[in-house]
Amino acid sequence: APFTKTGGLGDVMSSLPRKLVQKGHRVMTVSPMYYHYDELHDPCAHVHLEVCGTGVDVEYFHLHRDGVDLVFVNHPAFRENAGKIYAGSTMDVAWRGALLSQAALEAVWHVHCGGYPYGTDSLVYVANDWHTALLPVYLRAFYQDHNNLGYARSVLIVHNGSHQGRLEP
Repeated sequence: APFTKTGGLGDVMSSLPRKLVQKGHRVMTVSPMYYHYDELHDPCAHVHLEVCGTGVDVEYFHLHRDGVDLVFVNHPAFRENAGKIYAGSTMDVAWRGALLSQAALEAVWHVHCGGYPYGTDSLVYVANDWHTALLPVYLRAFYQDHNNLGYARSVLIVHNGSHQGRLEP
């Protein structure tokens, strides 16, 4: 949010980053780029990721608004599902969540917000709902277990637990 929103969690994640900035924190949000937004121009980074054993190329777009670094991950899997983010099988939706989780972890190195990357010190990743629940797992298994992002922490927020992972057949 405010670019993409489904439900009440979008409202919270629209206001929480600004509140954290007011308290003196440097804040980046990472979201799928479902549409091309007029405020975004050229990509600021191109990265090759390994997601679930598949090589994937993504682009990052950046916008600084209200003190918050808004980062968007551009990949056809997101654009093809604009307006219907739960489209496809459960595995399709989970793969897109894995892609977003991996891209979010990498963004601190590749997106130079304010002229320099966030780096690796004192990071807190906030993963929202089951879509990005792999982020804490990836952080530990692919980074911290290999001596990267050692000071990073993660928080998984579950909103409306009765709907987690439920898709219409």
